[in-house]
Amino acid sequence: MLILSVCCFLACLLLRSAWAKWRQPARFWVILRHYPGGTWFQTPCQARLVPAAEISLALGLVWGGSVTAVALLGALVFIGVGTVGIAWRLYHGETQFACGCGGNLEAEDSALVSCTRNLCLLTMGMVTLLRLMATQAVVRLQPGDVAAGVALLLAQELLMAAIVQEGRIRKWKAAGSPHT
Repeated sequence: MLILSVCCFLACLLLRSAWAKWRQPARFWVILRHYPGGTWFQTPCQARLVPAAEISLALGLVWGGSVTAVALLGALVFIGVGTVGIAWRLYHGETQFACGCGGNLEAEDSALVSCTRNLCLLTMGMVTLLRLMATQAVVRLQPGDVAAGVALLLAQELLMAAIVQEGRIRKWKAAGSPHT
């Protein structure tokens, strides 16, 4: 069922993001403090509440039943808040920074690409939530849903890597490489 494939995809994204934050709480805390409201987290230990929320949402997305719909709504709110934070930083002139939403907390991403990606995730999630609410049957996770969710994650990773590489090539050409 396409609904649970998207839920598995979002769960994988949330788990990947949470894992990086959990492994490097001090680095994530530094990143978090650059966002509006990020100063509420006074220590790296308090910043671990964010990956804990991501893990909870990811588990809810694959739990099944009505929990999936609630977790999907929560994931949309979580992604929406992150998108607003990225857009706020973009509006204030930051175009490239470590956003804390990927698997690598050291990588600096384009704010515009991050906003675009998140808006696509929000759109996909909203359509999925509407379909889930319209479905009267109890949804149960199947192995095919997991496989499709992981395939979507891999496709998203390839697309993001291609965007990063294209940007690097553009910068290389602009620098006046003798090979261009």
